[in-house]
Order: sequence, then C-alpha cells, then structure tokens
Amino acid sequence: MVTQLSRTARRGMSLVEMLAAMAVTLILILALAQVFSIIGDNVADGRAIVEMSSSIRDTANRLQEDLDAITVPARPWPEPGSGLGYLECLEGDGFDLAPNFLQWNATQPLQSASIVGDCDDLLAFTVRSNGQPFVGRLNGSTIRSNVAEIIWWLEPNDTNKNGAWDWRPNEGLRETFSLHRRVLLVLPDRTNLPVGQTPQQFYLNNDLSVRLENGQLLANSLADLTRRQNRAGHRPEPGVGPNSTTFPYPIIPSLGPRSLTVNANSLMPRQGGAFLGEDVILSNVIGFDLKVFDPTVPIAAVANDLEAVLPGDPSFNPTLRVDGFGGFVDLGFSRYQAGVRSTFSGRPHLKSKLSQLQYVYDTWSLDYEFDGFNQDGGPLDQGTNGLDDDGNNGVDDLVERETSPPYPSPLRGIQIVIRTLDPDSRQVRQITVTSDFTPE
Repeated sequence: MVTQLSRTARRGMSLVEMLAAMAVTLILILALAQVFSIIGDNVADGRAIVEMSSSIRDTANRLQEDLDAITVPARPWPEPGSGLGYLECLEGDGFDLAPNFLQWNATQPLQSASIVGDCDDLLAFTVRSNGQPFVGRLNGSTIRSNVAEIIWWLEPNDTNKNGAWDWRPNEGLRETFSLHRRVLLVLPDRTNLPVGQTPQQFYLNNDLSVRLENGQLLANSLADLTRRQNRAGHRPEPGVGPNSTTFPYPIIPSLGPRSLTVNANSLMPRQGGAFLGEDVILSNVIGFDLKVFDPTVPIAAVANDLEAVLPGDPSFNPTLRVDGFGGFVDLGFSRYQAGVRSTFSGRPHLKSKLSQLQYVYDTWSLDYEFDGFNQDGGPLDQGTNGLDDDGNNGVDDLVERETSPPYPSPLRGIQIVIRTLDPDSRQVRQITVTSDFTPE
C-alpha cells in the first residue's frame, strides 16, 4: 500500500497584511526619527550652553581683571597733577524691566518685561597692568604700555538695517547686541600724530588714547584723562579760553537717549577697516546692566520675609517694611521708582550741568576749579581764588566751586550683569561681576 503525502501550498501575504506591515514599519521609522531629532536638539542645546557659558565666563573674567586694575580711587575730585586717571559709569534711561525708558508704563510695570535686560549702560576707566603690558597699533607699528584707557559698551546689531534696535518676537525680530571692549594705550610721549583727523577717525586704525586740542591730536596722559573732554567717546573741547561752550562734555553713546534708534552721532571709539570688529568681546548680548552700591537705599521685605527687594525689583514697593539699608541700584532710579530717596536715587548735581542730560557717576576733576573757564557764570574760578566770595563758610569752600561731580559721594562698589542669548536654541545665560572699591 502506497501512502501519498499531500503538500499544502504556501500562500503569500495578503494585501491587508502587507499594508499593516508597512504601517508598523513606518511608525517605527517615524519613532526612530523623532528620537534622533530629540537627541540632536538636546546635543545642540548642550553644545550651545557650553559655548555660551565659556564665552560669557571668559568675558566676565576679563571685566573683573580690568576692574581690579583701576588706577583712581572711586571718589570725586582727583587732582590732575596726581595722574590718577578716571572712573565713569553711564546709566542709560532704560532699566532691567524696560530696556528703553519709553517702554515703561508705571501703572503696568511688568508689561514690558522680557528676557532682554538693560542695554544702554556704559563703563569707562583707566587701568594699570602689573603683568604683561597692553599691546596696540599706532601708524602700522606695534606699541606697548602698562597703562590704558578702557571703555565697555553695547552696540546694537541692526540686522534689518532700519537704523533702530528691534525686539518684537511676535514678528520674528530678535535683534541682539555686541559687547565692545576698546583698549586705548596711554603713552603721553608719542608725537607726530596725523593732522586733520578727529579722535573717532584716528581710533579706527590706532590704539593710542588721544585728545583733540586746537585742531591737533595729542597723546593723553593719566593727568589729561582726569578731564572729561579728553576721554574717549566724549564731546571734545572746541577751543581754549572762556569761549568754551560744550561743558560738561557729555559722553555720546550708541543708543539715543529715550529712543530705540541707533545714535548716528555716537562717539564710541570703534575699530574699522581691516580691524573692524576686533573690539567685540562678546556677541548675542541682550543685557549689560550696570548698578552702583548705594549705602542708604532701603531694603524691603516681601513674601512673609522670605525675600529682600530693592528699587528696580518687580516686587518692590516703598510702603513695604524696611529691614535694612544698602544695595546695588541704578543711578537715578527715582525716574521709575518714586517715593524713595537715597545717595544715588536722584538726578546728578546741578553744578555738574549733567542733571538734564545723563545719569553719570564720574570721579570728575579738580582742574575745572582753576582752568580759566567760567563754568557757572559767576566770578572766575572762585572756588580756588583764595577769597571768601560768598561770605559764608570761609575761603574757597565747596559752595563756591563752579562745578560739582554728578554724584559728589564716594563709590563703594559696582555690579555688572551680562546676559546672552543663543539665537538658535533660545538658551539664555547670565553672569554677574562685582567690584569692591572700599579702601582697605
């Protein structure tokens, strides 16, 4: 008997099975693609964080080294003959909750708050290096000096070329700033400087601190730099003698006061030509907030005494209980926080003639009291003429002086907050630099 084995024919996948398999495969591929996308974004964000943290930390270290090397005590009235140089802090009209003052609404103080911080402050001073000298260029040659004039400021990145700084995220406009650090060497013995140039034209290709005097560029000494008209970025002295009309020689920053417009008249010492951008120390900056230590500003308590706030903080209110005094604040903060009076809350001293122009802390110069110019319209240099011109408080008292520092008080310290934004990952990083000027 023969047994015949039957063979069952093998069937292929049905159309439904094929479609189901393809769907499952596509789902797996999409899931893997999503996983790789998330991993890639995280890696990119991590790389951005590392790079931003490194850059902002290097910048903060450089700023700290500069502040530690300032040549002048942070108090008013240095004598030019002492050769101490200067320290100057410019507080723009904007502040941390409103980068530009025009954006501020006192009834709704948080409506303008964003990740952008104060961006129109400026810091300038003279320094002395105890180690390696500063290196720069003069007429194509290399120069070196252990003494320099340094100025820190923000320059808007006008990417859409409309002459203004724009921050409107809902429209896709997120223009940032570049942080500039310009080092101008102090070498008063240098001569044969170019003729017919302004300091701004000279600074495009040279790194020597100069002043314009009777139409001629002259190299500055530390004594020369005690006078505002000789410093970088300031309106210069137009001539000599009593016909001078530009006192107090204001500094002309990159953003117009109370304006989002780029200041076309800015006198900042930018580099140009082949050296364009070499003075940029940090890019994609969205905050450079300079504050001074005010020993008499009140510290208020909020949130059941769990938090201490100062004028300029969102939760501050002058009616809150005061728990102490002293903190870092904006110069002239009374312009946006009424009801508080302290050493640095108001406008500059009237005799500085900066009261209606700028909020500035300046070590000033005693030279204005015996320079042969009549800054106040009264008797010439009555504060140093050896006479009791006003009949009060004795000979040559402070009231008789023609000028005054904007804030005639010692400065115990400053604090600078630098904030950056990575335009791709939208990561924000911030670092704080503090310098103590209290005499040891």
